[in-house]
Amino acid sequence: MWNVIITLASVGYGEIYPKSFYGRIIGVIITFWGLFTVSTFVVTITNLLEFDESENKAYKMLLNLYYKRDMKQQAVDLCQIAYKLKIK
Repeated sequence: MWNVIITLASVGYGEIYPKSFYGRIIGVIITFWGLFTVSTFVVTITNLLEFDESENKAYKMLLNLYYKRDMKQQAVDLCQIAYKLKIK
């Protein structure tokens, strides 16, 4: 586990490392297993946080409503500025 943490964190202190040929092979296998484990975790979290089709549709609808309200407010502000400039 120490090798996995050090390798994935890219710290590489080198305090503990395998010295025999078979130990190094096991270290490489452990490194790839750690990489596989972390990448699987990241993919799982990404898939859980991603919108599905209905959520994406609702999100886009909410954005459209927000932008519509914002555009109306900007139009009101522009009309007020134009009216104030015309009066002066």
